[in-house]
Amino acid sequence: MSKRNFIRLSLSNILPGLIIILSSAFAQSQIIEFDSEKWDIQYGKVVEYLGQKSFWGRASLRDVEFENGVIEYDVAFEGGRCFAGIFFRLQDPGNTEHFYMRPHKSNLPDALQFQSIINGQSSWQLYSNEGFAEAAKIPHKEWIHVKMEISGTQVRVFLNNSETPAIEIDDLKRESQKGRIEVGGPGNRLAHFANFTYRVDNNLVFKSRKKYKLPYGILDDWKVSQPVKYYDIEPYEYPESDKLNKVDWIDTECEHTGLVNVAWYGTRPSNIPHALYAKTTIHSDKDEIRRIDFGYSDIATVFLNGVQVFTGRSDFRRRDPSFLGIIGLYDSIFMPLKKGENEIFITLMDVFGGWGFIMKDASAVYLDESIEKVWDTGKKFRFPESAVYDEKRDAVYVTNFDQYYPSRAQGIQAISKLSVDGEIEDIEWMSGFFNPTGMELYGDRLYVVDRRGVAVVDPDKKEIVERYGIPNTGFLNDIAIDAKGNIYVTDSNRSIIYKIMEGKTSQWLKDERLINTNGLCIDGNRMLLGNSGDNCLKYVDLDTKEIGILFEFEPGIIDGIKVDDSGNYLVSVFDGKIYRITPGGKETKLIDTSAENFNCADFEYIPSMKLFIIPTMGNCVVRAFRIKDESR
Repeated sequence: MSKRNFIRLSLSNILPGLIIILSSAFAQSQIIEFDSEKWDIQYGKVVEYLGQKSFWGRASLRDVEFENGVIEYDVAFEGGRCFAGIFFRLQDPGNTEHFYMRPHKSNLPDALQFQSIINGQSSWQLYSNEGFAEAAKIPHKEWIHVKMEISGTQVRVFLNNSETPAIEIDDLKRESQKGRIEVGGPGNRLAHFANFTYRVDNNLVFKSRKKYKLPYGILDDWKVSQPVKYYDIEPYEYPESDKLNKVDWIDTECEHTGLVNVAWYGTRPSNIPHALYAKTTIHSDKDEIRRIDFGYSDIATVFLNGVQVFTGRSDFRRRDPSFLGIIGLYDSIFMPLKKGENEIFITLMDVFGGWGFIMKDASAVYLDESIEKVWDTGKKFRFPESAVYDEKRDAVYVTNFDQYYPSRAQGIQAISKLSVDGEIEDIEWMSGFFNPTGMELYGDRLYVVDRRGVAVVDPDKKEIVERYGIPNTGFLNDIAIDAKGNIYVTDSNRSIIYKIMEGKTSQWLKDERLINTNGLCIDGNRMLLGNSGDNCLKYVDLDTKEIGILFEFEPGIIDGIKVDDSGNYLVSVFDGKIYRITPGGKETKLIDTSAENFNCADFEYIPSMKLFIIPTMGNCVVRAFRIKDESR
């Protein structure tokens, strides 16, 4: 058989199946005109706008069950205040996912917004952080192309064919399930839609979902009541026993942030304001005053053991015309706990935008059973960022990163010296640095990173004996030195690791997999790297520059990295945690001070003493914890 005939025969066998596949895909991706029978129009009209046949109003796509895939459309805005976008996985008007654009918020942090509508309740006051709201330029009287890719609990949205998503969401709140698609804009012609297409696609590839953990100290064992009409209760009084006896309590499950979204536990049947009750217990080993951080939406009264201890209003525009009422741990209650069990009881009313609450014990500190606290300097430092132990001189050096006052005298931006017992020997032991961060000892010299490069310090003379400048940087951060004396410095803002070799500085590694690089540590022939952009502890082979992942943390800044005397990795996450990670990837949380808002920056670990020395940066304190001596 000739080559030409073979090709003809092969194509004749392949083409029918290929045509069927392509035809199916094309049918789903064809433009669905708004004046076709495929749409149910709730309100609105098909008109000519900016040279295109378009639709203003709200319309539902008929006979479509959509879960995963791609939705594309063009949208143009007249310029007034409006909310226009797409409802998808719509079960009914009270249960759907909603993405919308706000042209009156162009370039502001909430120009693009996602919300899950649950049992008739919108949720934008509960979910307003990164991934639920983003800034974007939204021009007026111009067509904007929107492409949404949806898979499971993840979505990314591209504007005007950009290769970079304008907004990405990792954590849709409703269960992934098939539902309808609707376009939705206001009834005053301020938004127009055109060129709508969709296609089902269950093979979209997304980045792996982030690893979320419930923050330590969160009160998570709540029961809630069914909603009741607000005018049927006394919101500032603890309910009488006959009313409480009629309540059917529902066990709740808080989200990974600690939020209890009460919309999951009852439907608000009308626009009349409704309230519900929530209760839990908290234990105390003694009579004490304890700080409890609290966030709520929209109106709350808190009772402790039946006595009112807090009332607040956080509803939309309540405090000033621009007040949004976004939920967060923004209020604190100093609760007079008695020894034993204490009841916390909340009356919570919803007005608009989300119904929920979050509560945290601000005094909670987690220490693994092997860890004990040793000392605390008190608030003596100016944003302490990094600590290093000098065994020869039996001293600890701490950098003071005076980030909020960079124009002040350089003496404030100093290195402090203290003992391993926590005694401050000299709070301004050495000056002459410009916001110093990471440090490393090598060959009886102390190497200090600041905004200009690396300063080499003679600890005995207390003077800078050499400087290695690194020009045109973003944010120089941490430092590590290998066995040959080569110096490595991370640039957190530019995905770069610099190398200083024989006095010459070069850009050693620049890679898109290095995202917000921070902590560094040399372990044999590998460099350990804290990659805060994707929350991974990574390694880089010093010879081949091969990059790999050792462990993935929850979202946060991976700051300090050390290797203990058993070859395990000790890693700090800046919000207050230190983990031990085995080479095989087993994780043990050793310390967690995040509930009391104590940070953990670039710590030191002294194997001979099994001692952690922790600069807390924003708290202006240095702390020490020790692995207990089990022989004692």
